[in-house]
Amino acid sequence: MSATPVATRLSRVRGPVFGITGQGLNAATNVVTAYLAAQLLHPDAFGAFVLAFAGVTLVLAAGRGLIGSTMLVHLPTLDDERRAALVRSAIGFTLVIGLVLSAAAALVGPPELRVFAPWLTGALLQDAGRYVFLADRRPGSALLLDVAWALVQLAVLGLWLWLGPPVGIGALAVSWGAGALAGVALLVLTADVRPRRPGPWVHATRDVAGWFTVVAVLGSAEVFLVLLLTGSVLGATDAGGLRAAQLLAYQPALVVLGALLVLVTPVMVRARASSAALRAASVRVLVAVSPVVVGLVLVAALHGPLMAVFFGQFTAFAPLVVPVAVQGVLTALTVPAQALLRGLRRGRTVFVVQLVRMVMLVVGAVLGLLCGGVTGVAWGLAGATAVALAGAQIVARRAVRQEAP
Repeated sequence: MSATPVATRLSRVRGPVFGITGQGLNAATNVVTAYLAAQLLHPDAFGAFVLAFAGVTLVLAAGRGLIGSTMLVHLPTLDDERRAALVRSAIGFTLVIGLVLSAAAALVGPPELRVFAPWLTGALLQDAGRYVFLADRRPGSALLLDVAWALVQLAVLGLWLWLGPPVGIGALAVSWGAGALAGVALLVLTADVRPRRPGPWVHATRDVAGWFTVVAVLGSAEVFLVLLLTGSVLGATDAGGLRAAQLLAYQPALVVLGALLVLVTPVMVRARASSAALRAASVRVLVAVSPVVVGLVLVAALHGPLMAVFFGQFTAFAPLVVPVAVQGVLTALTVPAQALLRGLRRGRTVFVVQLVRMVMLVVGAVLGLLCGGVTGVAWGLAGATAVALAGAQIVARRAVRQEAP
């Protein structure tokens, strides 16, 4: 075998590995924060923290939909000069949005959210930088930003523990924010991302940015609404138990699935001229998510020991891991359809699919709550996800027939 095919094959392997690793580190900064809160806070206090941190997740999701997801479907179609100009405009837009959202969180957010407010702008800028590299098919550079965040966050937490004061929500927020700023600093040093007027970016992406933003917000809001419903009716402890089960089974799966969706969306953009290419890409995505499915099955089988190890104070909620894992498997099977619709720039269709999913999840949670408390909520979410999967598959097949010969 010649060197060129070997290099090409290695490049194809490195891309997904870097992308998934980077997405894992990026999500780990949030998961570690939530995990430490679960270990350090009283269950009632953790339930309140979960609801507040869901607000942080909502802000980040809005930024990712408005900027990051839009970059994936727009930047790959541009020449180098036009791409560079729009990247700088997108960074300027991110800066403006970040400052506005930080101010809003500080002024009207609950106390648990306010401690994160000063750091939201940095987190949004770091995430935008990641997507600049991902849209340019440079997942290794995006990974470096995530490494910088993770290392600094852990270093600040370690320093705090060494100094001796109790680690509360404030310390978790400071370490989280310091990591975000480290990622921004590395971005500035390694890429030309000088902020420019937001106008060109807003104008160029107006056909999809709004839809992707709403989709991202709905995706995060569905988690927030279910937790809020559970906490309001059953109490903060049950909300915390459900979230612990999600952090064990569902959240890690979403990290990998999100990474795969990011990596394959530009591929779908380039394959949109051929229905055969779209179908082949969809099959490859389905194969790629199969390890996630296997992992979720293993987590469900070992739910008792795993819950005892990672969330010892919530072992009474260990049975929830099984329906949560089922929901994760069904979510994994929707990734090919999601990637296809995004690659076709069907922003409105993606929105409708996401809206139907959110409505179904809320309905499933309510019915489950009425029938079986927090256990019913978990199984209701799994059933609703199955219905959403069927709908997404039907819509995706129709889109392929309409798009390409």
